Formats: sequence, structure tokens, C-alpha cells
Amino acid sequence: MKREKYEIPKNNKGQVLSLSINPSKKNILVGTEESNLYLFDIATKNLVNELNTTKKNEINFVKFKKENEILFSSGDAMNLLDLRENKKIHLLFKCEEEINSFDLDDELILSGDDDGNVNTFDLKNNKFLKLYKNHDNICSTVKFRPGGFGEAWSGGFDFNLYQQDYMNLRFLNSWDLNLIKFEEPSRKPFLNPAFINCMEFTKDGKNLCLGLGNGCINLMRLKKNKNFLKKKKLHEKKNSSTENFEFNTNLDTNNLKKQIFKMDCTPKQIPGHNWAITCLKFLETEKQNSQLLVTGSIDGNFGIWETFEDKEKLLKKFFLNTKFNCFDILE
Repeated sequence: MKREKYEIPKNNKGQVLSLSINPSKKNILVGTEESNLYLFDIATKNLVNELNTTKKNEINFVKFKKENEILFSSGDAMNLLDLRENKKIHLLFKCEEEINSFDLDDELILSGDDDGNVNTFDLKNNKFLKLYKNHDNICSTVKFRPGGFGEAWSGGFDFNLYQQDYMNLRFLNSWDLNLIKFEEPSRKPFLNPAFINCMEFTKDGKNLCLGLGNGCINLMRLKKNKNFLKKKKLHEKKNSSTENFEFNTNLDTNNLKKQIFKMDCTPKQIPGHNWAITCLKFLETEKQNSQLLVTGSIDGNFGIWETFEDKEKLLKKFFLNTKFNCFDILE
């Protein structure tokens, strides 16, 4: 493995907290603890742009919206920066507390803050929405589920993972990570609690991985509830018929979507690192039903795993002698 460095200016004393690769894969955007944004050329490793946001708050999360448009959270504020507008920063919205994580789906922003709130913001209509269910502690990570499912997922320091329908502002499901069985009974989990620090979906939205505060990864194979799907199809078939039929009173149509999206899955905790996992990413492979999973931790290691439908295998670990706050992968 070849390690290459992108030199942050020496006047920046704070940590790098977030980074993102732009759509053309030509640049890396870096956000720091000292409210600085740096843009690097990937090929030359040169610093091509820098900006001090003049904010007192650290930049917790950055993401490219488009090639020249940057979203970043600083304290309780979500901001948009257009690199073509002479570094002008547009305030999009503010949350009740510091924003820890956000995700983007076309013109929708999903965010989670220190007060446990999970919010959606419609950029097109400039409309700020609050989802049905919030966390009882810090909301540390949020993700839109890819694949057109219309779902927002969130995890927090209350050990809970929530699945919500952001199209209809409806709560669908939850998991308490404190109740999930540890996969290796002979190896006791570390003293750190199983806070949900980060999460990542595969591109098809069928698999989810959580990075936990106790150093474990939590893999979930997401499947719709087949029994309720059969009931739904039967119900739709009867409704489309011109013949009279006796309505199935056992089918709760008002709660049908929630029932359909109950998952036939059992999350499991798998030992991954010695300390909290702070970042992870899936990579597609040529093998059917198989992905690579890359994990980073504050123990200075990052691991490469191969995951299958029913099992996972650690391929290699690298020690870089520095804690991981974030990473992105250039595919």
C-alpha cells in the first residue's frame, strides 16, 4: 500500500474532521477543527483553494453537492458555498444544536444534531421539516437509504437505530443496539458503550453497516417482510377487480406501509477494532452478492473486510499510527 500526503498549511493547528471527493474525482475537500476549508488537486496534491469561514465553530461535515457547490456544517448551521461566487457562503438553515452529520439526496438534506433531532430540509422549496421520531441523546449519524426506498435512517448515543419514511413523515422501525447479541461470547466487548458513530449502505440499499463505539461493526441484511408483501399484492388485486369481494379485516391498511417495511433481519455485532469505529465505506466487487467494507478507528487501524450474504471475513488490517476521524474512497 502506497501512502501519500496532502499537506495542510502549518498555520492550521486543528484536526481534520471531514473530507469529501468531488463528482469528477479531481479534488478533495477538507474541513478542519479551526473552521478552515481546503481544496486539493488529487493528481498533483497541490492546495488549489482555501477558505477560513470566520466561524468560531469547527467544521464537522463536508460534502460536494455538485462539482463547484459545497455543503458544510459548522456548529448549528448548514451552509452552501459556491466556488464560482468568490467564496460567498449562503446560510441554508440552523438546527437547535450542533450538527454532527448530514446526507444529501438530490434536493433534500437530512441532518442530525446534538439535541437528538433528525431533520429534513427541502432545498428546492426552502422548507424545513422535522421527522416523526428523534433520539433521546446525540444523533451522531444520518443516511438516506439508496435505491429509491424513500427512507431516512439515523443512529445516536441513545444506542437506537431508526428507520423513517421521509416522504410521508412516518416512523417505520427501530433497533436498540444494547439488546443485540455479541457474536463472540468468548471475547468480551470493550468498556466503551455501543454508541452508533457512523453508518453506510451498499449502493443498492440492501445492506447496512454500523460503526460502534465499542469497536464492533454491526451488519444488517435488509429484506422486506415477504408475508406482508403477499398480503398487499392480494389486497391490490381484489381492489382492482370489478367483482364484489369480502374485505380482509385482518389487513391493517392504515398501517400497511409500516408493516411491509418491517425487516426480516437480525443485526449482529462483530469485533472489528480495539476502540471506537469512526468511519466506514462499502466497495463493490466483481463477485456476486459480495462487497468490500473498509473501516477506520481511533485505534489507528483501518480494516478491509469481505462481506457476503450470510457471513463476513477480515482480509487485512493496516496500522497508520494516527486516529481516523474520516475518510473517503477514490474508486
